[in-house]
Amino acid sequence: MNFMKAVNVKSSGGSEQLEIIDLAVPKINANQVLIKTIAAGVNRPDILQRRGLYNPPTDASKILGLEVSGEIVKVGHEVSGDLIGQKVFALTHGGGYAEYCAVDYNHCLSLPVNLSFSEAACIPETSFTVFYNLFVIGGFKEGDKVLIHGGSGGIGSTAIQMARLAGADTVIATAGSDEKCEYCKNNGADYAFNYRTESFFDKIKQSSIGKIDIVLDMLGGEFFEKNISLLGYRGRHLSIAYLTGKDVKLDIGRLMTKQISVTGSTLRPQSSSVKASIANGIKSFLLPLIEEKKFRVRVDREFSLSDAKSAHDLMESREHMGKICLTINQT
Repeated sequence: MNFMKAVNVKSSGGSEQLEIIDLAVPKINANQVLIKTIAAGVNRPDILQRRGLYNPPTDASKILGLEVSGEIVKVGHEVSGDLIGQKVFALTHGGGYAEYCAVDYNHCLSLPVNLSFSEAACIPETSFTVFYNLFVIGGFKEGDKVLIHGGSGGIGSTAIQMARLAGADTVIATAGSDEKCEYCKNNGADYAFNYRTESFFDKIKQSSIGKIDIVLDMLGGEFFEKNISLLGYRGRHLSIAYLTGKDVKLDIGRLMTKQISVTGSTLRPQSSSVKASIANGIKSFLLPLIEEKKFRVRVDREFSLSDAKSAHDLMESREHMGKICLTINQT
């Protein structure tokens, strides 16, 4: 167990820059565990990092991959040796596209018996992101009305379900096709609007929905101003990406009058202690719902580690619904 297969980015660019190489198995520090990776989730930050548009934290692994599932095969001296052999899924600090991955043990969660490794590997990045934004930053409370853009992707799928299961009064989603809108409704959204063929803004304004309490936005651009207009008194706008553009038009007067809060966040730069706190929240809130089969994980497609290029191509096509997964060390 001295060397492992891993995906390397030869140089910034397209998916053709991905290659399989041999690397040394990562060393672990005192509070880390070494996971034999069975599956790894594919996420949009992986695409941005491959393109050279996102620089990982200086202390992070240069290998792509922010979430994995697998089996603990080694522990640091501050972690109980009894955990060797435990099946887990975990948020990583990079390094997921490899046969072995070093992970802070406090960012690991026990694998539910009713989930496959592939399903479990697709939970951490999205659930940590949604929990942190919706509940910690956004202060979600039962009865809130929530608008979720990009509802058919990994984060959107997770956000719809978490908002619904936490007691949202109304969950509204947007997506890029009628098929994706139907997927959002099947996932728990009360309304889903195809932003390519209809105005979600007009549809909401003309409905009986009323003012929105929280907007979870990954689109940015021209969507931002419309989001702010739809928010009610003390509404919360949570920006987590800007797929249609990072420059927005902002009416400060409207923010002041309605006391709207606008926040932006990314998960990866958060401290280890913050991520551990989020993990505890996921353990308390989400794991019981998974075990009760109330929360579903949709894996759109699985690819082998050696075919990471195809996984990235599918992600960039935006034709998937739910998550994309790499399978590793599966026999």
